[in-house]
Formats: sequence, C-alpha cells, structure tokens
Amino acid sequence: MELSFHDDLGAFEAWRAALAIGPDAVRFGTQGADDSTMNLRAEGPYGACTLSLVAYAPAPSALLATGVAA
Repeated sequence: MELSFHDDLGAFEAWRAALAIGPDAVRFGTQGADDSTMNLRAEGPYGACTLSLVAYAPAPSALLATGVAA
C-alpha cells in the first residue's frame, strides 16, 4: 500500500511518526531532468502488508531559482 503526499512534507512526517517508521528508514532523492523535485520515501510494516510513504516537493534549489523563499 502506498500513501503519497504532494507539497506537504509535514504530512509525510506526521504519518511516518504515527506508523512508528524510524527516521533512519527515510530515503531522500531527486527527480526530473534538472533535479527540481525532491522525494522522500520510507517503508514499514502495517498489519500483513508493507506500507510505503512517498512525499514530493520542490527541491530547495528549484525554489531559489524561482525566487520563492524556502
């Protein structure tokens, strides 16, 4: 099962904590031709399945390039 969050890293973190997925389980990556989108991924057991949390947000460098404060 997967829960995806777009532009809301706080929701990702709240679900991660509520599901007792440790901070050390979070993986960071970027995507897009110019790495303008960052993503966070974490997985943990939930009942008989594996739950994946995925968050997408503009990368800090992308925000600086557009003049939006991070």
